[in-house]
Amino acid sequence: MKPLPINLSARTKFSGNLVLAFVVLFMVTTLALTLGNTFEYVENNKVIKAYQNRIKEFKEKRKQRAVLAQKRVPDKKKLEGLEHDFLYLNTIVKKNRFSLPLFLSEIEKIKPERVNINEVAFSESLQVVTLKGQSDFVDTVSQFLMALDRSLLFDVELSKQEIHGSGQVAFGLTLYRPEKI
Repeated sequence: MKPLPINLSARTKFSGNLVLAFVVLFMVTTLALTLGNTFEYVENNKVIKAYQNRIKEFKEKRKQRAVLAQKRVPDKKKLEGLEHDFLYLNTIVKKNRFSLPLFLSEIEKIKPERVNINEVAFSESLQVVTLKGQSDFVDTVSQFLMALDRSLLFDVELSKQEIHGSGQVAFGLTLYRPEKI
């Protein structure tokens, strides 16, 4: 076999500058990313420590409240006195005024569909309620009046009833809170 002649000078020379530029670019990019990540780590670590401190403060406050709650034992006489006062005030409130949710739900149950209530006014003492309304039919107003009269929450008085030429019936009712509910 005959040796092959190779001309080494015919090959293009490989430039080391290109490799050096690539390595330097890679190192600069790595350094920038490392610095960015380090900065983010430090900032996030500050936030985490702030939250840890707040959680620690909340836990300490909760422990302090628990200790205070254990130390503070209510006096039985004072507690009984407060219960008695509360019951007394509750009976006064029940006696002296209409319960608005109870009143409105009772009116809603009783009111026929064809009756329109235009005005509801409470007296200063909340013992008397005035209703003003209208309907297209006289019998509907009388059904409403009878249903209110049957209710245990009201004593009813018809204070005004007018029949207009168009057939509209305007009415005014005064509702009194009965003595015993």
